[in-house]
Amino acid sequence: MLRGTLSTDYTKNGWDIARCFGVTIVNPFSIFITAVDNGSFGIGIGELALSIVFPTRPVIAFGALVLLFLGVDQGFVNNIVADRLKDVPKLTKLPDGSYAFDKALALKNDLTRDWLVLQHCIGSNGRMLLSGDVRVPDAVLPRLTASDLEGLSKWHLVDRCEPGKGELTTGSIQLSLAPGHGADIAAHQPVTKPTIPLKWGISSQDGSNIIFQVLNDPLAIYQDPGSGYTQVYVPGIPGLVEVQLQASTVNKPKRTAFANAPYPLRLRFFTNGGVREYQFSAPPVLQAFSETPAQIAVRISNCMAISASLLLRKYLAILWLGNPPDDHESEIAHQWDVHLRGLETGRAATVWNGETGQVLVRAFADRTRRMDVSLLLRGQERVGSLVLGLDDMPFLPAAQVRRLRSAKSAAEGAPSVEIAIRQTMLTEIDHLDFDHPVETLDLVQTAANRSILSVRTRGGSKFALAIPAPYSRGLAASLSSSGLNVPILNNVPSARVSWRGKQRHFAVVSHASGRTEILAEYHAPSTYGLATGRDDLFAQVTANGNRVTLYQRSLPLVFGPKQWLPKHKEKSGSPHQTS
Repeated sequence: MLRGTLSTDYTKNGWDIARCFGVTIVNPFSIFITAVDNGSFGIGIGELALSIVFPTRPVIAFGALVLLFLGVDQGFVNNIVADRLKDVPKLTKLPDGSYAFDKALALKNDLTRDWLVLQHCIGSNGRMLLSGDVRVPDAVLPRLTASDLEGLSKWHLVDRCEPGKGELTTGSIQLSLAPGHGADIAAHQPVTKPTIPLKWGISSQDGSNIIFQVLNDPLAIYQDPGSGYTQVYVPGIPGLVEVQLQASTVNKPKRTAFANAPYPLRLRFFTNGGVREYQFSAPPVLQAFSETPAQIAVRISNCMAISASLLLRKYLAILWLGNPPDDHESEIAHQWDVHLRGLETGRAATVWNGETGQVLVRAFADRTRRMDVSLLLRGQERVGSLVLGLDDMPFLPAAQVRRLRSAKSAAEGAPSVEIAIRQTMLTEIDHLDFDHPVETLDLVQTAANRSILSVRTRGGSKFALAIPAPYSRGLAASLSSSGLNVPILNNVPSARVSWRGKQRHFAVVSHASGRTEILAEYHAPSTYGLATGRDDLFAQVTANGNRVTLYQRSLPLVFGPKQWLPKHKEKSGSPHQTS
């Protein structure tokens, strides 16, 4: 932060003083007129009274000379300056009567990051010279490491409530970065993370980037382009690489040999720091899915349990089925999407933290008898379970709610309420700061492996940044002025987010059919607001409005009817944030 000061001073010129005497003798009211024109009514009225009591010009001139000797003219000028500067918003008046102008210098950029440290500032001849230190960190190369490598799992149903959707097998591997070459000779020890970024891909002949290759796959099982699902999901670095293989791919003609003799999946990853290979053990032999009548009854009962227990007991406990919350992973966020269909219009539900009882959301069924809840909880706000209660039921801990549910109660009533749940883990991988609050945010797909993030701020500025896929920290590249003509998506919002107070409290208000109704009252962070995204990325404006946080998505866990869950790709216009 730089501070410049402004003060006023002047010296009296003998010739100018003589001319003032002359003007005063010719026109005794000149002092009165000048003072009133500049807002100094006290001096003007005093001079007017003096001229009435002592109407002779020499007396008035002598009085003016006395005022000059007393320094009244200096106070007169200072008052004029103070009056002119008091409404200037960038100036701060100091106790000694001078003024200060503060200017924050942004020394960070994509090239030097935070390496420039300002130490001195010198002004000379209208120019400013800045000097300081360039604190470039020691070059520590990154090393790609893998953990939690799981082989392909047993075959299981895609949807336990609908066996017709088939079976699949899954696997995952957690990729992270560790300090590599240069860590042992760095000046500052210990080295906890590399100082040089690691990015995916090497350039191929067609100009695209090769992120990974599938090796030793003679039947092309693990690289089927027509599978219709995400087969190998590779996010940025660090990230969780996830693999899915559907039985429909294995059962295709000329591939049935894999079902009887499956082989492992071997992946080779390319980075700017080297090549790594990892192998997923082969899945079990694929067998035709079959159930006994007793197994069918148990499965149907379990599928009905969630809906029936909510209807009969008016409570629902939902566990986070991914990795449990870790207080030390502040960059990890949990996205909860809970959707109910079949409730009476206007019926209310409360969502609590399943352990503490903190109210997170108060939601209401809309005219289509649907209720939607979407939470984005990170850091200390993450929870291991949610409890949903209908109407005005009091809070019950999640463990107690689970004890209330039984197969008997589930079979007693028809599941008139449908429930769909999606849980997605988000990892913060980057953030973009702007000088003014962001008003619009859109992610426009331009190519198979690139999107353009279009941003417009309250100050009227427009920005366009190229966002490649997959994305890693620092890959957002500003486009030239020609790239700013990115079309803003004209989404018609079905609801809007209205903020109340300085905390996170806000209401989701719908204006469907020309009528206004409250759909939900949030007391916790939500994915609603200024947000946009794609399958592998989620971008949202933070609470202060000047920062866009980029999250990396993992593959979501979905339970219930998938066909009426909202799509992955959020639109910044639906709903949008208002103040």
